[in-house]
This record gives sequence, structure tokens and C-alpha cells, in this order.
Amino acid sequence: MVSGMVSSFAFSIFGTGKNTVTVDIGPTIFGASLGIVGNVVGGGVTTSGFGIGAQYERQLLPLLSVAGRFAYLQGSLGLSTDSDDYDISDIRFSSYSIEAHTRFYPLGGAFFLNGMLGFANMSMAADDSLAGLPIEQSSAFSTSRNYFKLGAKVGWRFTFGLGGGFVLEPSFGYNGVVGAGSDLGNAMSDNVKKDFSDKSVNMLQNLIFVGGPRLSINLGWRF
Repeated sequence: MVSGMVSSFAFSIFGTGKNTVTVDIGPTIFGASLGIVGNVVGGGVTTSGFGIGAQYERQLLPLLSVAGRFAYLQGSLGLSTDSDDYDISDIRFSSYSIEAHTRFYPLGGAFFLNGMLGFANMSMAADDSLAGLPIEQSSAFSTSRNYFKLGAKVGWRFTFGLGGGFVLEPSFGYNGVVGAGSDLGNAMSDNVKKDFSDKSVNMLQNLIFVGGPRLSINLGWRF
């Protein structure tokens, strides 16, 4: 009898539905964290951020599924200084990605291994945000870059209900990126006719907006 109760409980946790639709609040939490960075740093720095992700997964076999995911992340950075060289009032960053995922459930339960191949675009924009430039050098600019993404992660998909129901799916992993076209830092320099180091911009694209470590907390429904 005890064995039957344990088996029934495990069945309700892991579920049997073949379709899973979830919303990832991991980017939302990250965007909110980005928004308080300016308050912590101080010194005239202001920041804001927002993000969201959505995913559809189809179970092909008990141990194998495929999924499609869309994600969006945006943020802004402002910096007021006493210097006459420049005063960054607002630079906006945003990215979106479209991803294809393959999942393997080696134990036939909640735990999974995930591989990802995707496409992403990151953009930067500002409207007269760099004060202190000669009048003939416009500081307004908008530029973007495309990327290919490769990633891997591990996670757990818990389904609370017989045959389907509410889904809680925590996971973590890492995304690598390969950019196409000019670096965003170089494009920014070309637009405002002023040399800027692209190291910080590369960090933004490789570790925050497109690639880097990823924490996902998916909430949704399995049916």
C-alpha cells in the first residue's frame, strides 16, 4: 500500500502530458536586479531593466523532447558627471532571441539535460546622450548586431497533477555567442565620432544580453 502511494505521488509530480507551455520569470528577476544597480553604485549612475521569456515544449518520447523559446531583455544606463568630456544621460540596450532546444531526461523523471541552438539580435540606441562633443559631431545613434547562440543547461521539470497541471521548472546553464558584423562598440564610435573602448560593450553582449550564465525559473502548464 505504501509503495502504491509513493508511486502515485511520483506520477503526479512528473506528469504524463505531452505539451508544456511556460513563462520564464528568470529574465524578469534579472531585469529588476539591473534596475537597482544604479541606486547601489550611486555617483550619478542610473539603470533600469526588464526581461521575459516564453517556451513551448513537446514530449516526443519518454526520455526526449524538443522546445522552442523566445526571450526579450532590455536595459538602460545613465551617467551624470562633472566632466566636460561627456555626460551619458541615457543609452538603451535590448536583445531578443529565438531558440531551438533538445532535451534528454536520462532518468525518465524530472531531471533533464538541455542543448540549444539559436539566433539573437542586440541593439543600442541613444538620443543626443553624449554631451561635450563638438557641435558637428552628432551624439544620437542607433545600431544593432546579429548573433548565433549555442548553449547547454541542466534543470528539473516538476508537474503537479495527474497527466498534467501546473509546472515549476528551475534550470541553469551557459550560452556562448558568435557575432556577425561589426562590434557594437566600434559602431558606437563610428556614430559619435569619438573613440570608445568596446570591452564593456562586449561584456554586455557576451555575459548579459545575449550570452553568459543563465538562470531560468519557468512557470506554466502541462497538458
